[in-house]
Amino acid sequence: MAKLLTKRSPVRARPGALMTIKVISFDLDGTIVDFNYNKAFWDEAIPHLYSKRHKISLEEAKKIVFDDYKKLKQPDDARWYTPSFWFQRFDIGSFEDVAKDLAHHVRLYHDVIPSLKTLSRKFKLVVISNSLKEFVELKLEAEGIGRYFSKYYSVLDMFGGFKSPVVYKAILKDLGVGAKAVIHVGDDAEFDYFAARKAGLHAFLLNRGDGPEFLDTNATNRKVPPGNIIRNLNDLKKRVENL
Repeated sequence: MAKLLTKRSPVRARPGALMTIKVISFDLDGTIVDFNYNKAFWDEAIPHLYSKRHKISLEEAKKIVFDDYKKLKQPDDARWYTPSFWFQRFDIGSFEDVAKDLAHHVRLYHDVIPSLKTLSRKFKLVVISNSLKEFVELKLEAEGIGRYFSKYYSVLDMFGGFKSPVVYKAILKDLGVGAKAVIHVGDDAEFDYFAARKAGLHAFLLNRGDGPEFLDTNATNRKVPPGNIIRNLNDLKKRVENL
């Protein structure tokens, strides 16, 4: 689902390569927010609820829950990423209130607000995330960062799956821009780099080094060129200028 958050009028950029870029899109987890919230939700809250519901120790509950996570994980199965699937499977109620109660676990990376402030003066900013709509909205409320983005796209809600060239092309159509007018930034090699590049977008892979299975630059035997890897969002403007 795409949602209009605020209306911002980009300021005209100075002449040069910067003028060809109109939109910068960001992944969310591992790019804008760290993994603290996800860990609190998936690794702590769900086992805790399972422990209470089935009257077993937290240690036992974690073993059962984590074993189920591993057993059912399939690369193309969107259910694995859907809280309602797990809450129903474990018979632990509904996830919405739990998700909201954990909002204090959302943490932004230190470079996010300064970078968004600067970039939003020149470009339209959007979020493209594989996360569920409820999670995207909750995380964009952190420190009011939603005001910097004109739209967000929950790929799981819109397409029932994950980022792909088809998804990126559909988003380009919704934004009303060509592929070469957009830069996408994210921390997943397959979803944020290769899929975006295949759709014709400029793309940078963000290497913060803190993901659970970080930086698979050899996905399907493909490598991300070092020049297309950035270490933080402060690097982004320099890379844009060099396009």
